[in-house]
Amino acid sequence: MASGTEYRGDHELTFVLDQSVWNSDTDLHFFGYDSEDILIDSEGSIFALSNRNSHDITLEQSERKIELESMLELIKAHESQLGACCASKLSFQSIAEAIMVIGENNKG
Repeated sequence: MASGTEYRGDHELTFVLDQSVWNSDTDLHFFGYDSEDILIDSEGSIFALSNRNSHDITLEQSERKIELESMLELIKAHESQLGACCASKLSFQSIAEAIMVIGENNKG
């Protein structure tokens, strides 16, 4: 399940390929998370990121789902922050497609 994390007050999005990457990538857990940071999976489900103790982050699924249009706006803001000249022209058929684009763009 590919997913992306969104940080409160910041247009940065981070791509996470799957659960094993989430579990093994210490950079994803190093600084901790704000109570309003979220993880969005490829189906649009929204998860809160809970700091149970230092460097032990758990995902808590909420009842909310992100709509495709809202995901598109997050990605446009993210791409614009990175200096992408055509961010306003982005469009996606699904949230899964949108998240995979984050992954492709994060490869550098």
